[in-house]
Amino acid sequence: MKKTVLFCMILVTVGISSLIQGNDSKVSISADCFSPHYAIAVSDTTIYETPSPTAELPDAMTYFRQNNKFKDWDKNNSKVVVLQGIVEKNGTISSVRILRPSNVKELDDEALRLIQSAKYTPGKNAKGEVVRSKFTIPVYFPAN
Repeated sequence: MKKTVLFCMILVTVGISSLIQGNDSKVSISADCFSPHYAIAVSDTTIYETPSPTAELPDAMTYFRQNNKFKDWDKNNSKVVVLQGIVEKNGTISSVRILRPSNVKELDDEALRLIQSAKYTPGKNAKGEVVRSKFTIPVYFPAN
């Protein structure tokens, strides 16, 4: 019994250690090492390039029109900011960066703000599990 408890403690320590170190692999640990009823699963942190279905911003055009601080941007001087980031499993955004700036700092900052405050529908893998996924999105000024 003592050996089983010690073995379980080692497994838990290895699992926690791999999380802290940012290991991308799946780790499954069972509380008594043999019972599936007490399993603790550490989720996959892989970033998928093209999950199916892909992550999306529901009703994106309405979101951009309603939340854009530059709604009255000159239509004759339209600009586009292209952003890329990661949609997390809970629909939040992380690691956002500008791929193609508009060359107007205020518009670039507004595009970042819009994307970072949006709530996405996360992508899913082939098994139907919600996954982290990369996204690329253009933000238009004025919003079309």
